[in-house]
Amino acid sequence: MVAVEETEPRRAVMTTGPVAAAPLRLLDKALAGRDYLVGDALSIADIAVSETLWQLASSGFDLSGYPDLLRWYTAISER
Repeated sequence: MVAVEETEPRRAVMTTGPVAAAPLRLLDKALAGRDYLVGDALSIADIAVSETLWQLASSGFDLSGYPDLLRWYTAISER
């Protein structure tokens, strides 16, 4: 992740986008047909990754290009 100050959310999205694309594609593929990252129940892995995605989404990062990841993130966020 690229560290930036909270006052610069748009710059954070622009800077993070290219860096985040490969790991997000990997997560999207791994979550295809799955409800959780590890096993059949919510785990610390789901919580940790969802927190990172929350930070990205809160800064304006568009997750719509990662449909399985977005589905998972939405479900985890609603818990």
